[in-house]
Order: sequence, then structure tokens, then C-alpha cells
Amino acid sequence: MGVEGCHRVIKYLMVFFNFLFVVLGITVMGVGIYAKIKSDDFNYYFVVIDETNSTWENFGVLCIIVGVIVTLLGGSGCYGAAKESQLCLGFFAFLVFIVFILEIVAGGMGYHYRDSLESTIKKGMEKTFNTSIRTNGTVHDAWSHVQGELKCCGINNNTDYFKYDSDVVESQMPFYCGTTEWRERSGCYNKVKNELEGKWGVWAGAAIGIAIVELIAIVFALLLIREIRRGDSYTVV
Repeated sequence: MGVEGCHRVIKYLMVFFNFLFVVLGITVMGVGIYAKIKSDDFNYYFVVIDETNSTWENFGVLCIIVGVIVTLLGGSGCYGAAKESQLCLGFFAFLVFIVFILEIVAGGMGYHYRDSLESTIKKGMEKTFNTSIRTNGTVHDAWSHVQGELKCCGINNNTDYFKYDSDVVESQMPFYCGTTEWRERSGCYNKVKNELEGKWGVWAGAAIGIAIVELIAIVFALLLIREIRRGDSYTVV
């Protein structure tokens, strides 16, 4: 005999939230695949702030791995709820709890280091900008790409070219910094910072959403296990 009344509601809600798990997992995998495909474009930003240019690609790999784990957890949770299996439900709740704790720890570390983000970006840009106007290569190409894409010039404005190298003249500056007359063009620092913060803000929001679904799924799994144990009519696997 299956779960009756409110117990049946708990069971179906458990299945529903684990279905959301599967959908979220597939979505995260999609984000990871997209990040892998677009890694060359977005890595320009990491080069400009003097970070490893594999950061975005590694993020894509991490998303794919997390997506696979979340999808498998959702599938096991659905199976455990449908079969009313205490073993599967208990194992599911334990694994999701571990993932939830790891997310809390990672979030706490990110919150702790958030204040150093601006100084890290600023120092990195100052270092790479000086390199970009003196030598050709990866750093120079990255700065050219970012300045053109964000329509900005230098770190603070186009006068940075004179600050870092007094030999630079107007004809040597990128065309988007003003070629026929000197014009104040906004610097890239705030735009790069906002671009990076915006991207990570989206991922942080997605992580919070997943964490909420995880917490709800744990509660429903434990409630269902309790009801299975309490009723003689429940199927125990």
C-alpha cells in the first residue's frame, strides 16, 4: 500500500523537487559547456587583470562536473521517493547535505575575499597595462580586445598612455581612444570590474537557488523516511 494523505503529498513533492534538481543539473552543465566554448573570448579579461588565462576554462569544467553530480543526485532522489526506499532516501539526503555544506563553505570564502577583489583587479590592470604598451603579445592583444569591446581606454582614461609611457603619441594609441583629436574616454577599470562582478553575480544567484532546492529536498527526504518507518503499510526496502 502506498503513502496516504499528506504522506502522498510529501512523496510527490519530493519527486517534484528532485526533478528540479535534474533540470538545474542539466542547466549547470549547459553553462559549463558554454564557458568552455567561450573561454577564449572571456579569458581576455583574466589576462588584463593578470590572472591565469585558464580560469574561465577551469570554471567551465567545474560547472560540468557539478552539473553531472546534481543531475545524478536528483535522479537518485526521484528513484528513492518513487520506490519509497529508506536506503536511497537516506543516502540521497546525506550526499545532498555534504554538497550543501561545501557550498556554504565556498560561499563564506567568497564573501570573505570580496573586499580584496577591487584591489586585485586594479593592481593586475596596472601591471598588464604597462606591459601591453611596451611589447606585443598576449597581454597586448588582450588589452586591445577589452578596450574595443567595452569601448574604454586605459585604466582610468586615455591619458594613462602618457602616464605609463611618455613616448606614446596619439597615432600609437588604439583608434577607440581618439585618433584625430584628444578626447576624454572612460577608463576600463570600472567596466572590467562590473563585467566580472556581473558574471560572478549570476553564478552566485544560481548557486543560492540550487542550495535552497537542496535544503528543501533534504527536509522532504527526511520527512518521507520518518513516515515510511511510522506506518506498517509503508514499503521498506
